[in-house]
Amino acid sequence: MGMNSGASGSGFFPFIGAMGVDANLKTAHDQYDIYVNDDFVGQKALIAPSESIVDVADYLKRCNLGRFTASLDGDHYIIAAPDDEIAQAIKGQLHAYLRAR
Repeated sequence: MGMNSGASGSGFFPFIGAMGVDANLKTAHDQYDIYVNDDFVGQKALIAPSESIVDVADYLKRCNLGRFTASLDGDHYIIAAPDDEIAQAIKGQLHAYLRAR
């Protein structure tokens, strides 16, 4: 009798339900940590299907901050600036950009 109540799903179904919730939350949108020269600047969540992490670099280029390289490493979007002055300008623009989004 004890085995039947344990196998009836009292422990099994909540586990399946919890996994389903986690999976749905994870695929709801992509989120990236943004770094400039190894300094964490903030997070960018892609909510609309038309959004891409490349939009961040496009925004910086529109702000005339085109002297950088950007790469994606898993969920880390890494922006490399050639010097501290450009890095600070990029960080300032990104803080405003990430707050507005």
